[in-house]
This record gives sequence, structure tokens and C-alpha cells, in this order.
Amino acid sequence: MQTILKFFAGILSLAASRKIFIGLVAAGIVALNGKLGWGLPAEAVAGIILTAISLIIAIAMEDAAGKKAHAQEMATLIVALIQKLKEKPDVAGTAVGTAAGGAESDGDPVADSIPD
Repeated sequence: MQTILKFFAGILSLAASRKIFIGLVAAGIVALNGKLGWGLPAEAVAGIILTAISLIIAIAMEDAAGKKAHAQEMATLIVALIQKLKEKPDVAGTAVGTAAGGAESDGDPVADSIPD
């Protein structure tokens, strides 16, 4: 049941898209012109289609500009965070020292670990 609801929610979200709506209206006008014999001249039909394409491209450019602005804001915040972390070497609040298990000296061999 949930899959069916998600399917219809996806269709409704497509219907809410301005680009899809403009495309459907333009296609509908062209289809109704042919089906109902409205007799619109070819130039008028071409004008409707070109206007729809222009609007769709304009909306896509607007969406891209909005995403670019948001990405630029995020990049600025990330750079500020990196700078803040560079200023504070002890980020986790623990003492900075050698890594656990790191070899500081040769140490003593374990008995029977070195073959004769």
C-alpha cells in the first residue's frame, strides 16, 4: 500500500512542477488544435511551442542559479569550518600524542618468535 501511495505522491510532485505544467499545456493546445479543428495557423502553433520552450529554459536557469547560490554558501561555510579546525589542533578534547601501538623503539622480541 505504501508503494502505491509513494507512486501517486511522485505523480503529484511532477504535476506541481512548473516545467511539466507548461509542457502539458503547450502539448494540450497543439493536440486540441488538431483534434477539434480549431484551425490555428502553423505560425501560431509554432509560437506557442517556442514560448513554452523558452519558459521551460528560463525556469531551468532560475533553478540552476538558486542551486549555485546555495552551493556557494555551503562552500563558504565549509572553508570557515576548516579554518576553525586548523586553529584548534586538539579537536576531540584529547591529548595529542603518539599513536597506540606505534613503534618508538625496537623493543624486546617475544620468546620463540625469532627462528634460529
